[in-house]
Amino acid sequence: QGRARRFLSVKPLEAPPQSSGDGIENLTLAVASLEKKLLSCALEKTAGNKRRAAQMLGITERILGYKVKHYGLDSPTKL
Repeated sequence: QGRARRFLSVKPLEAPPQSSGDGIENLTLAVASLEKKLLSCALEKTAGNKRRAAQMLGITERILGYKVKHYGLDSPTKL
């Protein structure tokens, strides 16, 4: 299709590896933290509208849904 994918892949959260002194695990945690904040912010700005939040972030609704579930951002009740 030629369309570039514009999302980060996320591995399931697990205990960080033992420090090897290269800072890689710190980068991984920092990226995950930033991604969670961006998702939360987009959902807040769109009042929970996942379609608009996905468009704002430049990802598909499916990827947004996966990431929301992955980070535990989905609320069990809707207002």
